[in-house]
Amino acid sequence: MLAALKQHHVRGMLFPAGPALDNLENMALVRAWSQHGHAIGNHTYRHTSLSNTDAEQYFADVSHAQNILQDLPGWCPRLRFPYLDEGNTQALHNQAMQWLAQQGYGVAAVTVSLPDWEFAQHYLDTLQSGSDTDAATFRQNYVQQLWTQIQTQEAHWFKILKRSPAHVLLLHTNHLNAVVLPDLLHLLKHNGWHIIDPARAFQDPIYQRSYTSPQATGVPPSTLPSPACQ
Repeated sequence: MLAALKQHHVRGMLFPAGPALDNLENMALVRAWSQHGHAIGNHTYRHTSLSNTDAEQYFADVSHAQNILQDLPGWCPRLRFPYLDEGNTQALHNQAMQWLAQQGYGVAAVTVSLPDWEFAQHYLDTLQSGSDTDAATFRQNYVQQLWTQIQTQEAHWFKILKRSPAHVLLLHTNHLNAVVLPDLLHLLKHNGWHIIDPARAFQDPIYQRSYTSPQATGVPPSTLPSPACQ
């Protein structure tokens, strides 16, 4: 994936969680991303759902991950919520956003995603079957599904905003995405898409989050900071 991003002059943002942080070999890969100029964000340490975790324990988990990552080049205080779960009640959401604001965090939401971990496993199964033709067909179909989802989300957000937002595509680091990333980047550029840095993308208003403090009745909502990470 790093090679494909370098070839296409694309800067990404990596959100490693506990399984990567606990393993020296995986942590070396995280450092490689940062050393190649990519941003590094926070995905919590234990990768638990906010709605199913004690809030204070959840925040401690975010801090634990930050303590491991914050000295890396490219570190950026943005949180990608595991499972994109920002809280199943307004009170929990507000509590989380208020804590993040106090810590100087922004939120790393997405507009385009697929259950690519499932596709990745199916791809490995296809490779084990030994059919190069089936593997090539699988890759082509997967890229087409990504492209279809990108177009669907573009139409969805354009209808709401009356403009094209700065889309953020979520891809997990797995074998399938490593193989197809060059084709996907070529497809995007061929169809006129301009790929921008994450720091610029996250400045789009659709990624900003507001919250209301329980003590601030009648006061306009506050907004999370939007760290301009380099």
